[in-house]
Amino acid sequence: MAQINRGTHYFWMADDVEYDDAFQTAKEVAADHLEAEAIRRAVEGTTKIRTHNGQMIMIPAYTPDGQPIIDAETGKILLVPLIDHEYSDTLLIFLLKAARPAKFRDRYEPPAEDTDDGIDYTDFYGKSKPELKEMLLGRIKRITGRIVGEEN
Repeated sequence: MAQINRGTHYFWMADDVEYDDAFQTAKEVAADHLEAEAIRRAVEGTTKIRTHNGQMIMIPAYTPDGQPIIDAETGKILLVPLIDHEYSDTLLIFLLKAARPAKFRDRYEPPAEDTDDGIDYTDFYGKSKPELKEMLLGRIKRITGRIVGEEN
């Protein structure tokens, strides 16, 4: 942490182009490190030791072929901490939103104009299933001239 007053920093930013450029570069480098850590936590995950009532949960250690490992000093089965591997779904969501904003935005916004099929899809939002069914059957009747399910 720099040992200067915040105002001094802002004065230098406004007054010294080289300082401002160096600071902007430092911010980008820091953001790159944060993004790399977010990707690591979302994709590779992190390990956490499981506890219960403040104590580590201990479990028997096994060899790759499934045999318990015996402690040479005590002759008892070796106990090791229970470790969970966790991923961050929240970080993954933010990374997807940043990488593909059109696909992973918070809410879908239908096009303002009607589509080629002549249907204004904004009519469908907020409707219950019975209301949607009634609307769709009405549209089918208008297009085909008959009620769905009628015999020819």
